[in-house]
Amino acid sequence: MKLALAVLAGCGIEDRPPPTRFVGASDASRTLVFVVRDPSQTNAYACDGTRSPALFEWFAAPSADALSIDSDTGTATLDIDFVASTATLDTESFTLVPVDPGFGLYRGSKTVDDTTYEAGIVLLDEDVQNGVIGITDAASPELTVVVSPRIQRNQISVTLLNDVRIPLENPLNAYAR
Repeated sequence: MKLALAVLAGCGIEDRPPPTRFVGASDASRTLVFVVRDPSQTNAYACDGTRSPALFEWFAAPSADALSIDSDTGTATLDIDFVASTATLDTESFTLVPVDPGFGLYRGSKTVDDTTYEAGIVLLDEDVQNGVIGITDAASPELTVVVSPRIQRNQISVTLLNDVRIPLENPLNAYAR
């Protein structure tokens, strides 16, 4: 029995620490930033459902104490300093605070026929949230963005006016590694 446990321990099963999750809110606008960091990867999402066009940006880079990440679309840059607990999105500054359970990023996607719906909603606390649903149609690949409906902590889906129901990953799993 001890031999079997020793073999399992050597087969790539590792004790990875859970990722560290942060949310930042801008004092200048309603923009929210969600950041998750593990020892190898840092991912982030920034949204502001009040702009036109709405801010809807995803970021990914290898982890470091300080880093500068271009968004997936290349239209925004996020600078993060984990030592100082700060972030700057283009010219907006954020203080990054650890996320309480049930808060953070709610993310989901669903494809119906040739249309893909991608939701990203950040809950900072019970009162402060913002998010966007991006809609991409294969016939016209330009992204259409709609402001997301308000959600509650631990909500599992969001339903649009056209009755499309988008399942949401809870904030602990939205950027699971």
